[in-house]
Amino acid sequence: IQDAARECGYDVCAKVVQDNTVGGYTTRKRAVVLGSRIGLAAFQNVSLLSGHTAGDALSLVDQSWTNFSDVTLPTPDTRRRMSFVPQGGNYKDIPEEYRTGSQNRHSCTYRRLAWDEPSPTIVNWRKPPLIHPLENRTLTVAEAKALHGLPGDFCICGALGQKQQQVGNSVPVAIGRYIKSAVLRALQSTRKPGLIPCTVGT
Repeated sequence: IQDAARECGYDVCAKVVQDNTVGGYTTRKRAVVLGSRIGLAAFQNVSLLSGHTAGDALSLVDQSWTNFSDVTLPTPDTRRRMSFVPQGGNYKDIPEEYRTGSQNRHSCTYRRLAWDEPSPTIVNWRKPPLIHPLENRTLTVAEAKALHGLPGDFCICGALGQKQQQVGNSVPVAIGRYIKSAVLRALQSTRKPGLIPCTVGT
């Protein structure tokens, strides 16, 4: 990729960015590639975790948030299975006699968030399902927004399943800001004296 980009006049940098290393609440990772024709848009080195947890994000959510009531309610059987899972646990904590017959299981199947740890990657959390740290239910759309760093007044539209998929497909805000900072530094490094300063809104 880099050789092909150079032939077209681009300098390319690439980095795998994890949300909670750049100020976010989740362990979501994204591979980011930046190509520039005005000089290398280098990423800042990140060596410290943000220290933010799932509980930090969820504690921000109240009834003033849009999408506060958007939630898939579990059936009684699903709620019972959830009740066996401790914080940080998953389907393996459910007694065999209460498990479903599905063989399509992975570490996020019936995964309960840990209040004092970063959230795992937020996908469409209704499907595994991903469980609230303190309650036997899945996350609301508002809570998933908070885990991605979105503000309370950011409205997700559509049917409930569409709202869940939109948040699950999105890139956490902290990763977006990290990318923005690399682009902004590249633009500022080429700014000529006397020109209006280059800014990028948050």
